[in-house]
Amino acid sequence: AVATTAPPPALSEDQRVYDLTGRSLDEDELGDVRAAVDRVVAAGADPVVVVRALLATPEETLDQVEQLQVAWVEATGAPRDTAVAVLVNRNPDDDTDARAGIFVGATYDDGNVPRGEQEAIVVEALIPPLRDGDVAASLVGALEHAHAALLHERAVNGAQGAREGGPRGHAQHGGLAVHRAPGVDHGIGCPHQ
Repeated sequence: AVATTAPPPALSEDQRVYDLTGRSLDEDELGDVRAAVDRVVAAGADPVVVVRALLATPEETLDQVEQLQVAWVEATGAPRDTAVAVLVNRNPDDDTDARAGIFVGATYDDGNVPRGEQEAIVVEALIPPLRDGDVAASLVGALEHAHAALLHERAVNGAQGAREGGPRGHAQHGGLAVHRAPGVDHGIGCPHQ
């Protein structure tokens, strides 16, 4: 049976990485993920990462990663425009079967990490290691990709903003979720705009 609801966990501003499976990340891997999160924070974002054992559809994962981002904002006071949520829903019965997604605030959705870049983060970094059950490599890869995108686009947008007389503003929130199942290619779902 596929779970259709799963509220975000209790979140705290003192913790940005949650392994709710209790077995997806060992202490060294958890340290690697935390270091990648710290680099994203240093680039100006407010990320939260959650891994849990939950069989969910791609659409449910997309809804849940958005709910996670909103819950992070509410629990920590992080600005919604710079909050970034990364969610991995692992099949409790198969470590190589997972759905994953990223949901970014408005500043990043249309600016620093545009939709195409979000898609690349999920398709190129987040999903491939999950096929082998490697959650740490998945999360570190996705966070490093996001970090590089933030730094690159900040430099580009900073130069553009200076030419245009100020920073770029954005009003939309957006996210992507990718479905990965054994023997099935991934598909990307986008939120309603």
